[in-house]
Amino acid sequence: MKKSSLSGLQQDWKVLMIGNSFSICVGKYLPSIVHAAPGCHLHLTSAYIGGCSLEMHWNNILAAAEDPAADPYRITQWDSDDPETPIQYRHNVAWLLQNHRYDIITIQQASHFSWDPATYQPYAENLIGFIRQHNPDAEILIQQTWAYRADDPRFGAGENTWGFGQTEMAKRAADAYRKLAEQYRFRVIPTGDAVQIARARDTVTYLPPAASALAA
Repeated sequence: MKKSSLSGLQQDWKVLMIGNSFSICVGKYLPSIVHAAPGCHLHLTSAYIGGCSLEMHWNNILAAAEDPAADPYRITQWDSDDPETPIQYRHNVAWLLQNHRYDIITIQQASHFSWDPATYQPYAENLIGFIRQHNPDAEILIQQTWAYRADDPRFGAGENTWGFGQTEMAKRAADAYRKLAEQYRFRVIPTGDAVQIARARDTVTYLPPAASALAA
């Protein structure tokens, strides 16, 4: 791996994100940011299924054991040397972990389950064990997701709602991710905290569109 002759810090990274829509957005800017940093290189891979939970990721690994050619994931690979032309194909997470070596692998819960720690296990444990089996030298990081927009219909106290709002979702999700990280001594990428701080500092108050505007 490339090392900086000045600082000794690693400058060449291979990163895999096992996630969903709350991870794939990283590819929009990060490869270009790394491209602009002299001497640095990033190979970023996203294994994406919309709304994919830890349970679904684990079930997909089990399915791949039965059918190694299973391809439920949209795989996107960015290279910071050419960040505007990612490669896309379909495959599975088991194949990625068995056939590639990564420096960093991120995992996360589906956003709609992120606030409920009861949904994390035993799937996180199983997924972590599989990662360690096939990529023992990779650092596993927790990618913290963020709370939904304040007008999400799941907030509130009515039927089919969660009984709390955006601030409480952010707090519960942060607590659940922190507990998971502490259990395995992982570091957390505090994206959810950053989004909540940005919302608090925003000088423009979000107002949901009127029903008449949505119907137009």
